[in-house]
Amino acid sequence: MVLREYLAGFEPKQPQIVGNMAVIPLINSQVQFEGIAGVENVKLKKDCDYNCLEFIPLEDKLTVVPNGFTLITKEPAQDRTVPITHILNKFKKVKAYCVQSSQGGLMNPENTHLQTMRLLPLRIRQYAYQIHQKNSDIGALWGQLGKMNKQTGVKGDYLVRFFDNFKQQLEEFVAQFEPVYQQRGAITIINGRVVGIDIMPSSQSFFKVWELLIRDCYGAEAIVKQGDCNPISITSLQDVKDVNHLLEAVKQMAEDEKKWAYRIVKAVLDQEIFLETRENLRTKTVGKLKLKNILTDELEGQGIINQNDEMIYLSLFRHTVKQNKIKAFPI
Repeated sequence: MVLREYLAGFEPKQPQIVGNMAVIPLINSQVQFEGIAGVENVKLKKDCDYNCLEFIPLEDKLTVVPNGFTLITKEPAQDRTVPITHILNKFKKVKAYCVQSSQGGLMNPENTHLQTMRLLPLRIRQYAYQIHQKNSDIGALWGQLGKMNKQTGVKGDYLVRFFDNFKQQLEEFVAQFEPVYQQRGAITIINGRVVGIDIMPSSQSFFKVWELLIRDCYGAEAIVKQGDCNPISITSLQDVKDVNHLLEAVKQMAEDEKKWAYRIVKAVLDQEIFLETRENLRTKTVGKLKLKNILTDELEGQGIINQNDEMIYLSLFRHTVKQNKIKAFPI
């Protein structure tokens, strides 16, 4: 099977383009899994240790904790992130990494007013997922955080320093990109390449995670890569003569942007998809669910599929493509 077959029922809408980032909204008017919650329903039950956290659903709903889910706190405690996706049916202890190298202390579950839910920047989210099986060191992300910060002129290896330094620019992404009616997902393009595909169980759960995706995950990556190429510009409005000409030019621009974005996405969606079951779950409300590790030629990540092969949740991001070694000339 190819990736597009698992996106059956989703409809792409007009791309939204700002600077070097483009987002294609994915709507699904037919299938909404309202009984499954997302980040809005995740509650910290216990900060077990620097390498683990215990979560519980805030309300009695099946809940998806996305990979890269992060808690940043104003307490004298260590900020933490979760490298892989988890399904909460009740309380669950999960593996965690630290995202600041020299801050000690554990978070108090009662201090929710001091704790903020965030999402890892794309390149750190990707790295955390890639190493989670072979690296249990609480500081496994510090090196990559330090590289990202140094590249963008931020000192040290604290994630919160990156977010604080680019606070205004990151918040502008939230204002410039807007979710649309019945949106359950998005395909994100940065510098002309698909860097992520995200789907949530329902529009309600997608709207709750939207800011984290567009600001923390992809907005951060757009900032890191903004020096690599010029902003996206499909059609010029310099030669517009009057209002009617302007309306025609804007309409043509929208059509050109759609063709440009869809052409980039098509090659990715036509790639064969490889699935590996990580977890099976039987529920009273939505039946059998499978948490899958997913791999294509260009993307990797995780998805949750029900017994009808419907995609409930999806988090894919670009991985490093392994190039085949060139054979020596035979003569």
